[in-house]
Order: sequence, then C-alpha cells, then structure tokens
Amino acid sequence: KLFATEALHRGHSVAAALQTPIAQSDELEEFRGLGGVVFAYNPLNRYTSRAMRLGYSRFRRLKQWNPDLLCISGHPALPYHNGDLYRLLNAHTGPRIFILQGNADWFITGQAVRDGLRALYRSARRIICVSRDNAELLQRQLTSTLPITILPNPIRTRLEHPLPWPGDSEQVRFATVGRYETFSKCQDSVLQALSTPEWKERNWRLDLFGSGSDERYIQDVIRYFGLEDRVRLCGY
Repeated sequence: KLFATEALHRGHSVAAALQTPIAQSDELEEFRGLGGVVFAYNPLNRYTSRAMRLGYSRFRRLKQWNPDLLCISGHPALPYHNGDLYRLLNAHTGPRIFILQGNADWFITGQAVRDGLRALYRSARRIICVSRDNAELLQRQLTSTLPITILPNPIRTRLEHPLPWPGDSEQVRFATVGRYETFSKCQDSVLQALSTPEWKERNWRLDLFGSGSDERYIQDVIRYFGLEDRVRLCGY
C-alpha cells in the first residue's frame, strides 16, 4: 500500500489485483481516491482450477490494462502454483519485480517447481526479500545467484522513545498479531518454548490476535502444555 500510494503521488498509473475481501476493504480508500485501479479476483476452487487448464485466467482484466511493470507480492512458490499468474508473468515482456514476504524449505520442492521458478526469478528485474535468511534460502533452493535486495517490512507506528523495561516483579505482557496458521506463523512452536521450566517460572502473559484454520489446534496446544492461565486467543 505504501509503495502504491507513493507511486500514485509521483504521477504513475497503478492497478492492484487483489483477492475480493481485500479489494473491498476500506484500507484501499486512499488508493482509489488517488486514482488507483482495483481488479478483484477469487482464490482458485475446483471449478476454476479445471477451467484454468483450458486457458481461463483470473487476471484477464489486468492483462488488458497492459502494465509496463508487474510487481508480484507473496511467497516464492506462489507464481508456479497459480497457473494463470504463471502464464501472465511468462507472457509479459516488460520488467518484473517480486516482493517475497517469507520463505521456508518446504515452499519449493520438486524438480519441475525448481526449474519453473528458477527461470522466472532469473529473469526478474529485482527480487525484494524481507530478510537476509529468506534471500539466502531462495538462492540455495534455486541454485542461482539472483538480483536480490533486502528491504525489511516497515513498522507502521514508530515510538518516540523505547518503552520502559518491566521490573522483575511486573508481569510482562506479550502479544502477537497473525493468522492462526501454524504452518507459517508457528504459534505451536512459540507455545512449546514458553512451556519450558524457565519460562513457567517467569511472570508473563501472551495474547494471540488473529483468525484462521488452526484456531482449534492452537487451543489444544495451549491445553497440552498447561498454559490456559497464561495464553489467550483474542480473535481478529
């Protein structure tokens, strides 16, 4: 959003292809007010996945808009597992920039995936990773030196001064904001760490804010480690 609004302020034309709930969000009010164009699309289902094999594309209107530059944000394997996006990228003759919001060993597996993504990322004008570890992992996965720049995601609200460190007798309150999806957000690993004897002896509480498919599993993990009096699921 920050990147897109800055580009609009500088006189560029910007279109965003976004999943429908995001496309309908009030977060885009400023973007639209500055002249930004929004193309909404839905996640693949079994019907659209079949149609996609016959040439159906959720990004047809974006292609007709004929962008000079394509900027794709997501995880590294996203383009390969979305066939219509993969075709759009391979058909686009202009520069492409990828913003990779995370990476893990299991994102890129199988030789066909590696070969397809290697060709795609080698031809990128720039690949932006949010951490050095993600960048090094991607280059190892694709056995390639890639045009990578490290740009950590910005903190939206900066503090004028550091918060005071709690005293030994004060309760430390932790909070995390993220989807209830342990595959990528690892709440179960955090809870396992906090269940160790040294952490159970400390005075703390943890609030988990979010929603997602692993909510029940996270509740089970909390009970399994006996952290019901320390950890709360606070919802979205």
